[in-house]
Amino acid sequence: MAWQGDNNSTLLLPFNVNVPNSDHFHGNSSCSKPSGNCSAASTMNGTSLNMGEPATTETLIGLSVLFCQIGLVGIFGNVLVICVILLDRKMRQSVTNIFIMNLAIADLLIMLFGIPEIVQFRLNRGWLLGRVLCKINRYILVVSLYCSVLSLVSVCVER
Repeated sequence: MAWQGDNNSTLLLPFNVNVPNSDHFHGNSSCSKPSGNCSAASTMNGTSLNMGEPATTETLIGLSVLFCQIGLVGIFGNVLVICVILLDRKMRQSVTNIFIMNLAIADLLIMLFGIPEIVQFRLNRGWLLGRVLCKINRYILVVSLYCSVLSLVSVCVER
C-alpha cells in the first residue's frame, strides 16, 4: 500500500478509493465544508458508493435511532461504573479500579462528543457549529482517545 503523488492523489487500497485533491478544501479538512465537487467514489465487491451525495431520510432516521441506542447504553454504563467506584470507599482503594474509572470517564467523553459528530458527518453538510467548537470538539476527542488507550495500557502494566 503506497501513496501515489500524481495529480489524481490515489491511495492504493485493497479496494478502489479516489481521494479528493487537497485543493478542494479550504483550511483544515476536518473543520471545513468542501467546496466544489469533492465526492470520493469507491468500488467494493462491484458496488459503487458515492460518498458525495447526502444520505436519504430513511438512512438518517435509521442511523439516528442506532446511534441513540448505542449512545444511551454507553453513557448509562460508563456513568454507572463511575458512580459505583466513587460511592464505594473500598473500590477507590484499588489502583486498577481507578484506572477503570479513568477509562470510563474517557469513554463517556467519547460518547458525548463523538456520536454527535458522526451523525453530523453523515448529514454531509460540513461542520455546522463553527471553527472554535470544531477545535474544542477535536481536542476533547483526541485527548479522550489517548486517555482511553493509556488507561488500558496502565491496567495491563499494573497487572
